[in-house]
Amino acid sequence: MARSYSHWVAGLLVLLAVSPAFAQGRRGGGFGMGGGGARFASPMALVQIDAVQSELGMTEEQKEQVSTIAEEYNTAIRGEGGGRGGFGGGQGNFDPEEFRQRAQEMATRAEEANKKYSPKVAEILDEAQMKRLNQLVVQRQGTMALAENAEVQASLKLTDDQKTKIKEAVDQYQEKIGNISFGQGAFEEMRELGETRDSDLMAVLTDDQKKEFASLKGEEFEFPRGGFGGGRRGGFGGGRRGGGDNN
Repeated sequence: MARSYSHWVAGLLVLLAVSPAFAQGRRGGGFGMGGGGARFASPMALVQIDAVQSELGMTEEQKEQVSTIAEEYNTAIRGEGGGRGGFGGGQGNFDPEEFRQRAQEMATRAEEANKKYSPKVAEILDEAQMKRLNQLVVQRQGTMALAENAEVQASLKLTDDQKTKIKEAVDQYQEKIGNISFGQGAFEEMRELGETRDSDLMAVLTDDQKKEFASLKGEEFEFPRGGFGGGRRGGFGGGRRGGGDNN
């Protein structure tokens, strides 16, 4: 059991190192099991969640339309072999490098799937629903929206210097996450690193940009607890409570 747990922690740390947005958590920032970021908190990912569908006031027809494209979307992200089953190199034989490679491949598939399927969501939802969904996306991404969400960057009118500082903060976070020792205390260390990252990223913004960033999130929404799932089809958009950093 201890060996299995350590392998699970090791795998999670590798995934965090590959995709820092995955670590965006509860509203204080820091570590959280619900994926965030542009890859795992896209409109297509979040619109699968029952609670989000209720928040948007979606009709049964809209839900069915989402369900149809969600199956294709989730399959595209998982890739051949179903994704989850191919992350460890076999029981008792965890290979961090293999996990890192496969996690990166999943992140790449997610980015490609989002480009293909997220525009389809706009064809299903009305203007008001889409506006609210975009607010939820920013909430879910938290501070990582500053690094990965082009629309947020444009709305905030980030300068090249600010973008450079944001990238440096994320790179430092990735490096430190990758150097965490597996085992007891790892989660607390991840949480602290996440809080530092959030603080560093918010420090890059001016006061006016911070106000604009808060307005892009809209009214705070409490996401259901869970991992990648939490949706009607067990999609990749679920998560812990909160929408990331709310500074």
